[in-house]
Amino acid sequence: MKRNFITSLIVSLVMLIGCFAIPMSASASEEPTTIVSTEYFEDGSYIVTTLTLPNNKARSTKPASKTSTARNSSGTALWSYTLSATFTYDGNDSKCTSVSDSYTIYDSNWYKHSSSCGKDGNYAFGTIVMKKKTLGVVVDTVTKSLNLSCDKYGNIV
Repeated sequence: MKRNFITSLIVSLVMLIGCFAIPMSASASEEPTTIVSTEYFEDGSYIVTTLTLPNNKARSTKPASKTSTARNSSGTALWSYTLSATFTYDGNDSKCTSVSDSYTIYDSNWYKHSSSCGKDGNYAFGTIVMKKKTLGVVVDTVTKSLNLSCDKYGNIV
């Protein structure tokens, strides 16, 4: 009788732990991973770059994006540039299958002069040239390049 009670207790505890473990791991796997770096300039302005890696369940495909947001010395966003790519990998090789770029302007004094993006093997790259006009005269030019690559195991750098 005691043996059945102990066995039932152990099975109940294992099931209870399992009920709590599954929702926590499911919600954690849905959260994207982000890595942030900041580049500062002499005038106090800076660019924050965020690498976002969605936690997808696909075992052979991985999307990724990198966004750089330029801010003035007060922290106000001026413009942002995003490079997005999708990679395939199988443990032996990896390849960039698609790449795109986009931009957003927050301060109307800034405009996009040019941008381009491309891919080569397991590498995605993009560059934007942003210019600022004051009273019709270009007073600042910022060139920002972004890249993403994927190794054969699906690790994005």
